[in-house]
Amino acid sequence: AGWSAGDGRMRWEERGGAGTRMMWCCPQVNPEGLQLGSDFVVEWPSPLNRIATKVKIKPSAEPSQILAGFHLEATMVLATKGMVQMVDARDTLGEDLVDPKGAAERLKSAAGTFEYLREQLEKEWSGSLNSVLGAAQRPIESNPNICAAFRDLCLANAQQMAILVSLQSGNGKPTLLSKLSLGVHSLLKNALDRFKAHGGDLSNLACAVSKNDPSCPLPIFLACQISLWQSLAYYWQSVTYWDKAEYGQGIAYLKQAHALVADVKDPLKAPGIPRHHTGQFGELTQPLSEYKALLNELLAGFTRENNQIYFSAVPALADADVLPAPVVMMKTIAFPTPTPVPLQLQSRAQAAALAAAAATAATPGSPPAPPASTLASPEAPPPPEYNVLAVLPDGASTPGAPPAYATVTTIEPEPPAYPGATAPTPSGPGATSSRLQAMGFPPAAIQRALAEAQGNEEAALELLLSGM
Repeated sequence: AGWSAGDGRMRWEERGGAGTRMMWCCPQVNPEGLQLGSDFVVEWPSPLNRIATKVKIKPSAEPSQILAGFHLEATMVLATKGMVQMVDARDTLGEDLVDPKGAAERLKSAAGTFEYLREQLEKEWSGSLNSVLGAAQRPIESNPNICAAFRDLCLANAQQMAILVSLQSGNGKPTLLSKLSLGVHSLLKNALDRFKAHGGDLSNLACAVSKNDPSCPLPIFLACQISLWQSLAYYWQSVTYWDKAEYGQGIAYLKQAHALVADVKDPLKAPGIPRHHTGQFGELTQPLSEYKALLNELLAGFTRENNQIYFSAVPALADADVLPAPVVMMKTIAFPTPTPVPLQLQSRAQAAALAAAAATAATPGSPPAPPASTLASPEAPPPPEYNVLAVLPDGASTPGAPPAYATVTTIEPEPPAYPGATAPTPSGPGATSSRLQAMGFPPAAIQRALAEAQGNEEAALELLLSGM
């Protein structure tokens, strides 16, 4: 299922996504009966390491090997779908940062796609792929740890959108912004650690946003993001301490915020930002320069006032108060997929016999019809109780007659619990949230926000950040 920019990408979402769900549901219904009439070829180039994997399944292959081909196809389609959702989030946000809430929803959906793929790979697909490819030859996207890394990357970007909403409203509290920034930092660090442990040659992993730029591999981009968001956390914590008249602590944190965005040669080895802002980082040259200038100005002003007025001791960073615990509010939006339901359909001869039996039973004075189970094949299981409709040989439907052909209403499974998720927030009058209370919001404001958001903590947080 190919896709192109703009409307083509949305067509991929509508058609490719639905077709993919049908593709892997069909083999799951009867995996032992899979057969091929001709060669089945799966070939996907990885957008991460630019390596194409091609698998040809011959008609003589075992059903398990044919199923592995379907699993490879589904794996790469899902991974590509998640990356398309990330690009769609960037386009939704826009260059003018006009729709951070819409971008956050798309990023949480992308996280849900990667989380679903991770679960499928861990439960079954990894073993299936190893039977035809081998672990060393598998695409990097088929590693469940890489899927988890992209899940955390998407959630980190979604939380950045919540911070942006707060900054645009002008009502963000420095203490809360520091906690949310540390949450972004922790998610990004988890993602980078997974890439380091399972990504192979890190220099060959392309940036998900600009894969054609060799100067910006994805791990470098992540390392710089980690330094930047930790710096922002220290900056907002510095402002918090300065406002509380703890001037020495404020200066100590501000010094660390400045050190974390210093120019470095390799941000994977030492925290900082690359000295040469090329490629993807070229767009960040001016904002980073403005941020560094702000830190320099604040540090000079804080130091001057402390030396002339307050005379507060400036502790070393190791002796300063510890930063608050990180807050991660974003959760994945579960990837919707139907559960395949196998049906045992009768043959036309059996359907005709069942229809005749039903007609005979409806005739007054006729002997009782034999039970339907005696007309079906002995090995056939009883038909499942779903939305079924019997069809007579002449095409007329007969409500209540034994089913000959069936239509099934798809059943949506309960979405799996994500490790970072918490229990649902109670809704209704007087409902509150301990997580939102821990961020320092007034109880009355929390109750109003939860009522407006119908109990959704993330939506309530966005309302509180926007100054509700």
